[in-house]
Amino acid sequence: MCILLLLILFYALISLNPQYLSLQQLIGKDPDTLIAKGQELLDQRKYEEAVYFFNNLLNKGISPTQSYAGRGNAFLGLNRFDEAIRDFTNSLNIETTVDVLASRCSTFRIYTKFNEAINDCAEALILDPLNQNALIAASMLNIDRGEFSEARKLIESLIHLYPEQSSGFYVLAQLQMVEGPSISAIDSLSKAIELDPNILQYYWDRGFLYFSNGQISEARNDMTQILEIANPMTDGDLIAKAETLLNSFSGFKENNPQP
Repeated sequence: MCILLLLILFYALISLNPQYLSLQQLIGKDPDTLIAKGQELLDQRKYEEAVYFFNNLLNKGISPTQSYAGRGNAFLGLNRFDEAIRDFTNSLNIETTVDVLASRCSTFRIYTKFNEAINDCAEALILDPLNQNALIAASMLNIDRGEFSEARKLIESLIHLYPEQSSGFYVLAQLQMVEGPSISAIDSLSKAIELDPNILQYYWDRGFLYFSNGQISEARNDMTQILEIANPMTDGDLIAKAETLLNSFSGFKENNPQP
């Protein structure tokens, strides 16, 4: 009886642990279904669980090109850049794919390893000049390098090719933030939010711009929106930033736009 109770407790704990659930889902599933499950974890920003999940796929030799790429994106989400670059490189050593080149370009950019980033983005755009992720990565790279004219050309292509995707307008806002005026960036972020109202970073960027321009009421609305839709399990950093900014509003008038 004691052993039976221990077994029941063990399986109950397993059923509550998402990592064990992910491991169980490896059994009897085809590779495409498994990769889609891993991508779902990435989309939900469950990066630790995604690392564990793709580890299991790699240990079983399942779709190594995609599994290395998936784990690399999970490491990127966790700001573990060396491990992300390693996994992207392992994926590319098996098969050269545009999306992985774009991901490694973005990681090199964050590290300010611009020469490596330039090479990856250039190769990605040669292979597929219309690829959305490659256009985003190359645009952000050019912004960071101060190549604003080239960035604008890429962003215009991105928005033209993918007018119903929010990413083009978000990248445009990044360019407008460094070029000015910031009101243009606010308009672009508003368009991005209109197209995809569930991405918290959009609200943060727009809210902070509102705050910087003395538009406290609008900034408060964006920070409040973050707190309403954020998931404490995955969005803790952004929740903390939004709460800090909200707490700072007490000493400000509701609206005092900067010239």
